Amino acid sequence: MNKNDRQRLIKTRLILDKEVSVKALAGTFSVTERTIRNDLQALADKHICEMFYGGAKLLRHDDNIYFESTSINNISTLLETPALTRAWRGPVTNTASVTSPDIYILGSFNIDIVLEVNEFPKVGESVLAHSTKYYGGGKGANQAIAAAKINDHVHLTIKVGQDLFADRAKNYLANANIASLNILEDPEHPTGNAVILVSQPTGENKIAINLGANSHITVDDIIHDLDSIRDCRVFLTQLENNFDIMSLAITYAKKCGATTILNPTPYNECVKKILPFVDIITPNEIEASDLSGLVIKDNESARLAAEKIYNLGVKNVIITLGDKGCHYFNGHRHIHLAGHKAAVIDSSGAGDSFNGSLAASIANGKSIEDALIFANAFASLKVERRGASNMPDITLVQARLSKNQM
Repeated sequence: MNKNDRQRLIKTRLILDKEVSVKALAGTFSVTERTIRNDLQALADKHICEMFYGGAKLLRHDDNIYFESTSINNISTLLETPALTRAWRGPVTNTASVTSPDIYILGSFNIDIVLEVNEFPKVGESVLAHSTKYYGGGKGANQAIAAAKINDHVHLTIKVGQDLFADRAKNYLANANIASLNILEDPEHPTGNAVILVSQPTGENKIAINLGANSHITVDDIIHDLDSIRDCRVFLTQLENNFDIMSLAITYAKKCGATTILNPTPYNECVKKILPFVDIITPNEIEASDLSGLVIKDNESARLAAEKIYNLGVKNVIITLGDKGCHYFNGHRHIHLAGHKAAVIDSSGAGDSFNGSLAASIANGKSIEDALIFANAFASLKVERRGASNMPDITLVQARLSKNQM
């Protein structure tokens, strides 16, 4: 590796980790510590970092230098260097080998603490819950479980803490029929968790999430999965992870030819910067309003919002509208699919069921429009089941589609 490539990689690691060690970098690049100090001095001369004994820290951090370092022109050098892959491998606590997964999901795992209530409390009010249940959840895990109902070659990467919730995560996912798992551990941050209030009369929900270890995935972690990302057909992710690492991974997946799907939740304004690398974006009504600046009230406002989001650089816009179905726009054609009639019990995980089944259908060779029809039916069956990760079988989806075509 030449000096310029090495310094660019060190710069990217500085931007992501904020601080680097001379000794660690020397081991990573198989060069002397003196060489690394020279590299860091060159970056310091450009006012990128400040050196201290044994390392350096980032001097300035803004989106421009991050995206400069991880642009489509530089991403292959960042992620395809064999020496870097060997040296930066993250810990893997549970894995099954799938050489080329059809679907790669960079996701999240949360323990969902679900309280069923008659009505949501007002500010300052306490209400009684009828029950408390604990479920495995998190958007990444839920979407992977949904996708695995339809496709046998799904890979999921998540990060958990080193706590009792982490043990539950491993046991839960080991029995979820997901073909390949990379469960990373964080000794400093807890496993993600969410408190979900579910209205017993309507099935509607309100959710508060502590992302915990989910938001601390690092470059070291993601390097281990490069082959899987490079070879997958569909790359699916959300915003429940470290945003910089998610951006890095989706950019690399796009460069390698995967169909990239982004479920932009929980919403982050920075997402607009990576839309040119997104093939399909799947916001709900609230997230679509945040992206477009328009309040979605009906089909016409959904249509206008989809056009505005498309103009931000994404190729296909799918706005999920709950029991009202979904709206699709690809720059040429608008399609509105009405929601299926469903006996709603619990709407948590509905969006995840939609995204996972959409990704799996596309990986199975369906067009986006056909995948959309399938995912719309899949999500309508999910809300008839308790628990965000309790996904329907494919036979039920086929039966619902057949019934509605009669």
